[in-house]
Amino acid sequence: MFLCIPAIAIIKIIFERVEGLQPWGKLLGEEETPDRKKKSYKISKNITLKEMD
Repeated sequence: MFLCIPAIAIIKIIFERVEGLQPWGKLLGEEETPDRKKKSYKISKNITLKEMD
């Protein structure tokens, strides 16, 4: 089990780079998150917190 995780990660990288195997790479990977608007929180009159990347 310990060595299985790095092996799957290596296989995923190879699958993502080979054109015919890209669907399998997506199947092994995680979904890409869509870009979302960054939030800002107003704490007080002078203090505003903004989300970072």
